[in-house]
Amino acid sequence: MVVGQSYGVSLSYKNTGGTTWTAASAFSLGSQNPGDNTTWGTHRVAVPGSVAYNQSVTFNWSAIAPRTPGTYNFQWRMVRDGVAWFGASSPNVSVQVLESVIKGNIEGISGGNINGWACSTRLNASIDVHLYVGGPAGGGGTGLGAFQANRASESGVASACQASGTAYRFSIPITSAMVTQQGGKTIYIHGISPVGASNSAISNSGTYRIPVNAAPSAQLTAPAAGSIIAENGAFTLAANASDSDDGVASVSFLGDGNVLATDNSAPYQATWSSVSEGAHTISVRATDMRGATTTSPAVTVYASKVIGDIGAPNGSIWGWACATYWNPSIKVHLYLGGPAGSGVFAGEYTANQGTDSVRAAACKASGTAYMFVIPITDAMVSTYSGKAIYLHGISPVGGSNSLLGHSGSYTIPQNQAPSVTLTAPTSDPRPQAPASIQMAANASDPDDVVAKVEFL
Repeated sequence: MVVGQSYGVSLSYKNTGGTTWTAASAFSLGSQNPGDNTTWGTHRVAVPGSVAYNQSVTFNWSAIAPRTPGTYNFQWRMVRDGVAWFGASSPNVSVQVLESVIKGNIEGISGGNINGWACSTRLNASIDVHLYVGGPAGGGGTGLGAFQANRASESGVASACQASGTAYRFSIPITSAMVTQQGGKTIYIHGISPVGASNSAISNSGTYRIPVNAAPSAQLTAPAAGSIIAENGAFTLAANASDSDDGVASVSFLGDGNVLATDNSAPYQATWSSVSEGAHTISVRATDMRGATTTSPAVTVYASKVIGDIGAPNGSIWGWACATYWNPSIKVHLYLGGPAGSGVFAGEYTANQGTDSVRAAACKASGTAYMFVIPITDAMVSTYSGKAIYLHGISPVGGSNSLLGHSGSYTIPQNQAPSVTLTAPTSDPRPQAPASIQMAANASDPDDVVAKVEFL
């Protein structure tokens, strides 16, 4: 027999006395050697019915083997409780009770499960197993739950269990909570003895560890570092994200450190609209199914606007213009008499003359050519004299073509008449006819040149 197990027993007796045996009359089968022992789980088996003189009766019951291995006597005799034992005892049977101990093996981790087998030797039935991490039970370990070693097993496992059972395997799922809370801790599995023996840790306990959660990867794919859009424009955002051990739960796009949008499924995309002028950072943060996060390195991007100024005309229209964060020169459009939409378009020019560091700093760029000088032509003076001057900077990134500072403050100058002085003759000579008179004059013009002098 095996400790703690139940076994069917049959003993037959014949009533050779003059009294009918009944349970009501306290007739039963009692344990012997020693008398009234409970070695086999009970010390009495009641008469199953009425047994008259010369009739036979068979007692059928289940004897439970002792929980301690050893050799035990199995012997029984009829008794009428309160009166006497009577009749002969059954032949004494010396029964060897064998031990049943926990045995098993943790075979490894695969498919997100702890796999192996466990049994109580010499028993065909499956057993329970308890999972601990960080140490065994009673040795500093933390219990994570009870499971069953009841999956189909092969004959080699049954042989190791010294039994003929077919369900000794276990496969314990490693949950997200286990990974996030117990990641890196050693694994111990205790078999739970069904016969009261030691709940021993099975082989390879302490060998394997709960996996540590692998953080997700995150990569911003758009926009590229250094991208420039117009002030109040929009960036199209895109990212790649992956996770090696559980999956990506969400991807968040961050602008200047603040969450702009979150996408829960690939392709991971979003839009950042109404971006103010200035330098901005964009990054992406991926979160996996277990809550681990990874944030990509931030890239710097820019939202640009046109700026500039016009100086007082001095024979030409001059000033500077640029698009912030844009190193190259930009175009400027000249309008007279009003801005674009009401004024007269007078030409396109380029602000591409050398500039100083102060204006370059205002442009927030490293270019060196933001100045312009536009000649005031005779045609401008003759046609648009007195008209106000407006200059629009043309955005190279599709933004607003803003007016430059002091647009409308200055005008195309009015043409000033020349001066002329007759220098010869100096008095009335009253020559006799016919005569020749020498004439000379001085002429000048304050804002132009003298085209001709006529003598009248």
